[in-house]
Amino acid sequence: MAATDPDGGIASVDFFANGERIGRTANLLIDPAKGVTSIHEFVWESPPVGLHEIHVRALDESGSSVRSFPLWVYAGIPRPEPRIAISLPDGVTYNRNESILMVIEAVSPVSPVDFVDVLGCV
Repeated sequence: MAATDPDGGIASVDFFANGERIGRTANLLIDPAKGVTSIHEFVWESPPVGLHEIHVRALDESGSSVRSFPLWVYAGIPRPEPRIAISLPDGVTYNRNESILMVIEAVSPVSPVDFVDVLGCV
């Protein structure tokens, strides 16, 4: 994570997962120059399996802070892939230019399915 304070230096960066602080890094420069970008790294050891909202909060030397936008990460076993199934009514035949009834079921074990694209050949 890179942090910059245009009128001073970054004193520390807090790392959060699901609203709870999981780590903090401090700027080791005694008197950082104004506007210098400082790099802050944190390794989250053994996070619980599941989906997590991660964000950081940077604190400058004067006590002002800013929060990052959230980032969603899945920790643990590989994220399960969504599944999709397409079915047609049994024993039905369709004529050219006739509408075809399809039932499409899309399931994601982790998050809602936003959309399904149906592609066909003409």
